Amino acid sequence: MAESGAMPTPEELAEQIRALRIDDILLTTVTTLGQLAYAKLEAEQLDQARLAIDGIAALLPVLEGSVRPEVLRDFNQLLANVRLAYASAASSPSTLTYTRAWRRSELVFTAVTVTNPTRGS
Repeated sequence: MAESGAMPTPEELAEQIRALRIDDILLTTVTTLGQLAYAKLEAEQLDQARLAIDGIAALLPVLEGSVRPEVLRDFNQLLANVRLAYASAASSPSTLTYTRAWRRSELVFTAVTVTNPTRGS
């Protein structure tokens, strides 16, 4: 094992990679895409938000059977919420109201509603 602060050896890196769980990586990716989607909506970068939403939608079916049903349910709720936020942002350029559902603690999601009626002023 490499000393504290020392670079790991190629063998140690290979072992760390072998220890990674792909379902954990995918869950992290979906969470990140949710955060990015909301950030892009706030920045009015709708094309980038749409890409993040499409990425979430593509990954969720892959996770079926690999994660607990309640975790998948929460991520599907995230997808529904961010889609609603996108629809709201795309249809109403003067206001932005949406619900964030990506904030999590121990895989428990918390809904946070954000309203900014003076966006762009």
